[in-house]
Amino acid sequence: MLTGLICFGGGLLLVASAVVFVLVQLVESNPVALIPGILVALIGIAVNFTGLVLIYRAITGTTPKDRSERDDTP
Repeated sequence: MLTGLICFGGGLLLVASAVVFVLVQLVESNPVALIPGILVALIGIAVNFTGLVLIYRAITGTTPKDRSERDDTP
């Protein structure tokens, strides 16, 4: 769960900083520097999605199962 939260927060931070970087480069009319900003934003989205998956798996993995659904009952 903690790893998912760290990935999620880190991904949001990467995306936010990349958006600010891209906007600053657009204002300064520096199109070459847009490429690293866009790449960092894409990496941030991937890390954010990975964090969401880890959080989902942590939440759904801890739910108790109904004993009537188990196959090993006689």
